Amino acid sequence: MIIRYTEAFKRQLERLSRRYRGIRADVHQPAIDQLAAGETSVDRTSEGQSSLY
Repeated sequence: MIIRYTEAFKRQLERLSRRYRGIRADVHQPAIDQLAAGETSVDRTSEGQSSLY
């Protein structure tokens, strides 16, 4: 499974990680757990070939 975050999300995460050291793990692991459990909210790209969760 590949999880890719948007550049804006990465910038905000970097900014927040200065204050909250464990935030990367707190954000990343729940996303993986939700996808593994089948809990998804899917947006299709304009080409219709990719799914964004």
